[in-house]
Amino acid sequence: YLILEETIYIEYFVSALISTFTLVATAIGLKIGKYYYNQLELTQALQSSQSKLELSALKEQINPHFLFNVLNTIHIQSMTDPSSVSETVLNLSELLRYQVYEANDSEFVTLEKEMSFLKNYIALEKVRRKNLITTWNEPSSIPKIKVTPFLFLPLIENALKHSKSLEEKESFIETNWTINEK
Repeated sequence: YLILEETIYIEYFVSALISTFTLVATAIGLKIGKYYYNQLELTQALQSSQSKLELSALKEQINPHFLFNVLNTIHIQSMTDPSSVSETVLNLSELLRYQVYEANDSEFVTLEKEMSFLKNYIALEKVRRKNLITTWNEPSSIPKIKVTPFLFLPLIENALKHSKSLEEKESFIETNWTINEK
């Protein structure tokens, strides 16, 4: 009878030990799973935040120096050629409208709006630089493609920046748009 009681106690003890171990292992597994899930969510949130910051930085890329130069040019124009001020102010207005309202409201804009923005940008630069000669070639029909705002601005800015001649000679910039629909 004593051996039977000891066997029952040992079986009870082993059963309780296994149950406790199972319960502790499950709790630890759940805790580790929750930790890794939270880390994954945090990583995704940081990546999303970083992407939004990069997009925001790209959107705010119009150089304040450019804006001040354009305003200064308008001032000079108002004294030397008052009839041309209206068009320059309109170009600046369209440029700022695009930047503040259209490009800030969404992650994507139509290619047509982006191209219009770039034309205004170049037109304003041409007012500032009398020796700048530009050509703009685009397809007769522009498809409704969506692009990130200001995607092409660095290319245009670099072309303008590196086209400046130290001797004030004429500078040429040719912009050709080709759209391959695949």
